[in-house]
Amino acid sequence: MDQQQVDLARNSCADLENVCVSHADFLTAELGHASFDVVTALASLHHVPFSAALDRTRDLLRPGGRLIVLGVWTDNVTARDHVLNNAAGLANKLFQRVWGPDVMNAPATSPETTLVEVRRLAGNLAPQATVHRRLLWRYVLDWQKPAG
Repeated sequence: MDQQQVDLARNSCADLENVCVSHADFLTAELGHASFDVVTALASLHHVPFSAALDRTRDLLRPGGRLIVLGVWTDNVTARDHVLNNAAGLANKLFQRVWGPDVMNAPATSPETTLVEVRRLAGNLAPQATVHRRLLWRYVLDWQKPAG
């Protein structure tokens, strides 16, 4: 975790009474069972065991709560994967020319979960979850915990 980012988030949210910024391990931190209306993850679940992360979010959500993930996938299996990976690579180069190179100080790991695995695991752990492929090796997983 990049402490500078934690400090920036904490300062940005200082005036918000219902926001608490913590620097903790998501899988083990004491966050309270069924205590969240929404859990979001922005390009972060590929840094932890995916099944464990989905289990954790399912436990953290209140009935009727929602999980929204912008995740990172890796696929090189089908011809479609190769075409999309090449298109994403070209788009990424264009974006870097326009907005400059990516800058990230936090330690990072490459994704190991394929989109097929994401869909399978999400379906097993969070029934009725939807998973949609997006540009630049991203997917959106959306799931609402049953209300009762």
